[in-house]
Amino acid sequence: MQRLEILNVSIACLDQAGLVAQALDWAESPGRRVIHYANAHSLNLACEQPAFCDLLNAADLIYADGVSLSWAACLLHRQRLEKLTGADWLDPLCAGAALRGLRLYLLGGRPGIAEKAAQNLLQRHPSLKIVGTADGFFQQRSPAAIAEEIAHLQPQLVLVGLGAPLQEHWIAKWKAALPAG
Repeated sequence: MQRLEILNVSIACLDQAGLVAQALDWAESPGRRVIHYANAHSLNLACEQPAFCDLLNAADLIYADGVSLSWAACLLHRQRLEKLTGADWLDPLCAGAALRGLRLYLLGGRPGIAEKAAQNLLQRHPSLKIVGTADGFFQQRSPAAIAEEIAHLQPQLVLVGLGAPLQEHWIAKWKAALPAG
């Protein structure tokens, strides 16, 4: 997979179909894989905080979530880099997960948001298997309790939406406790 370095972060050169295919293939494979996004905010954080830069680069794949990265790729590397937001590839990911019978867990947002997202996704993909949800405020349950629940439910895909840098730190801290593949 071709990658471009932008501000010391290695960005994968993938289109939407390539990103979805890679995520689904990894979900069916043994081992734990991490996909992060990079945008102007996360790259600024990575420049200011070398430890966060290392955390980003420890991911198996980082995709461009912002037009500023597309511009940077063009200016710095004379390469086209497709901008992909989570909203761009969530629906195709869920369609593929439903076809393959993969189990998902949704973590993030204010209380009730992950549950509402699950309902919306199930309306569009009735055969999708969403095995659990949790908000990202951790007021009702601790991060450890949520990680334990995820481990017990054994989803193949865990979608974490806490915003940068919280989601990257949460994933790094709890990755080893989560199911693999």
